[in-house]
Formats: sequence, structure tokens, C-alpha cells
Amino acid sequence: MALLNVAFIGCGAVNFGGAEGPWNHSKRLELIQNIHFVAIMDVDISKANRVLETKLQGEAAAKYTECKIFSNLDDLFSQMKGRIDAVWVGVPPYVHGVLDEGRDLELRCIREGINVFMEKPISVYPVKDVSLYADAIEKETTGQGKPYFSVGYMFRYHPAIIQAKEILNSHSQPILMINARYNCAYSELDHPFWWNKKESGGPIVEQATHFCDLFRFFGGEVNLNSVTSKIIPAGDKGKIGYLSTVPDVVKEDKLPLDDRVPRVTVSHFYFKSGALGSLTHGITLHAKRYEASIDIWCDGLRILLEEPYSNELCRLRVRKGYTDTEELFAFPGADCYMEEDLAFVRAVLERNPALIASNYSDALQSYKLSWSITDSVQKE
Repeated sequence: MALLNVAFIGCGAVNFGGAEGPWNHSKRLELIQNIHFVAIMDVDISKANRVLETKLQGEAAAKYTECKIFSNLDDLFSQMKGRIDAVWVGVPPYVHGVLDEGRDLELRCIREGINVFMEKPISVYPVKDVSLYADAIEKETTGQGKPYFSVGYMFRYHPAIIQAKEILNSHSQPILMINARYNCAYSELDHPFWWNKKESGGPIVEQATHFCDLFRFFGGEVNLNSVTSKIIPAGDKGKIGYLSTVPDVVKEDKLPLDDRVPRVTVSHFYFKSGALGSLTHGITLHAKRYEASIDIWCDGLRILLEEPYSNELCRLRVRKGYTDTEELFAFPGADCYMEEDLAFVRAVLERNPALIASNYSDALQSYKLSWSITDSVQKE
């Protein structure tokens, strides 16, 4: 394949790794032979310089020898005109996703002819405003020769999810119920914006959006008017909702209680097919390993997906037909983050949008579900 010149917008953990989570786009892109890195943009230019210095001392240093640092899009576009083929956007939710000047960075990239890979969530603002932004993105990415847009719903590229989808497609009976459970390991989640609902949108919009997306991937669209949710909100020390090991850098005690993220969320809804959906999200675990699962029920079929965030622990359990036993599938070495990056690179170089599993317009539907869950909360 031809050479692809790549820039990063945002030099935080999702693009360059951190203490919490397996995400790190730069590390995976470095493994793709025809990738060359030409720019890093971040408002914290000193942090961007530190990231680049580290890369220039690493095993992939040769890929960064011509990389330049920028603090704003105007300078990036003027000095790198025509030299960027694709950009990986990894920024906090509150700085993008609307037509307001300064929060339209993906749209500006697209209008420069740059292909965009963007991490979820697509925004933090009301659905009506984000929908207008999505319309503008679709207009700029529809038609021959237009740039491509991919949103980072990495589970759509996971072999366990793909296999589960194939099993469902081959089964003669419809889905009756999808239960999803997502328990976050929070003690090393050291991004202050994540803990502020005004900046992250809360844990359903920012984090459980992956499972909102999988609800749609497996079960089709949700009747958003049917969504009902309850939470355990944040509490002061000694009360329910207080968390004992929030990282010091977060300074959560400086936030008003109403701005802190809820600790547990339980939501129920109907799919448009008539099936039921249920999501439980918690922020309770210490250390690093998340615990997550999805349980799908049909007449004569049960699919249980366990620990999709863990290569070592991920299992797919399938019981189908007239039997008391189940089939068990493991996926050692699976890396859905690498698969989504590689798929986007191939899509751009081969001019094949079918390789992209979630474009912006599709991601908007998952955003609507996450927003509906958050908006339907009733505090007891």
C-alpha cells in the first residue's frame, strides 16, 4: 500500500497511552509499515513536545523524524497544507461535536480534505445540536472523492462480537432480551474531565457508549421513548455513593455533587423489534481490569459474551438447540483496537468505505441512546 501521512489531534491517553486502559492508537499505528507521522496538535504544547521526544527515543523513532508540533488548527492547516492524509482525533467530549466555532474541529479537517478517525463519544452536547453537526459531516463526506470518517467503536471489529453476530443472523428466532453489564475500574482513571458530568457527559455517554452501540449492533434500533433509568448519585464521605480511591489529580471534592458522575446506573428499554434491553453500569472496581458482559436471549439460543476488554479473559459462550451444554470460544491475541485502526487505514488507501464499521451518522444513533439513558434518570 502507498504511504499514509498521519497527524494526531490530542496527545492524551487514547492516542498515546496512559495508566488506565489498553487504548493507544499511536502504538498500534506504528506497527503498520506504510504509516508516517507528520504532526501532533494539542493545546498543551509542552505536553505534545514531551510526547514527541519520547517517540523519537523509541523503537519507532524513524516514523516521527519529520513530525511537527502545533497548538491550534489554523497553524496546522496553514503549515501542513496538503501534507496530511488522515488524522486521529482523541480529545475530551466537551471540545468537539457542535457547529460552534472552536468545537467543529472534525468538520474543519474534513473540509481540508483530510480523512478523520475520531474516538467516541462524538460529543457531549444536546442531541439536536449534535444532529446538526452530523448533517454537516455527512454532507462533506458523501460523494465521489470525499474524505472518509470513522468513529472508534472498536468492539465492532472484535472477532467475538463478529462471531456472535453471525450466530444471531443464522438463528431462525428473533432476539427477546439483551442484558449488558459494565463495571469500571476507576482507581487509575486519572482524567479530571471524565469525572465532571458537564465535560464528559457522564459515564453512559463517555464510557458505556460502547455497549449502547452494541445494543444497536445486535438488536437494531431502540425505541428511545421507552427508556427509563435510575442511578446512585455521587455522595459525600460516609454516605452511599462515596468512592474511596478516586485519583488525587481528579480533585473530585472540589466539584459540586450534582456535577460528579453517578456511581451506578440501571436502565431498561424496548427495541423497535419489541425485544427488551437492560444496561447496568457501575464505577466500583479498583486496580485496572474492567468487568463487562453481554447476555443475549432468543428462543433456543443463549449467547454470553464475557470480558471483551481483555484478550486473555474474553470468552463467548453459546448454548443453542435442544441441549444442556454450551460451546466455549476463546480469542487469544485479539486486538480490536488494532483492527479498527488497520481497517481505517485500508479504507483510505484502497478507497473502500465498506471497511469502516461505524461512520458519523451511524455513531449519532448510539449517541442518541446514551443521551436518552442519561436524560431519563430519576433520582430517588
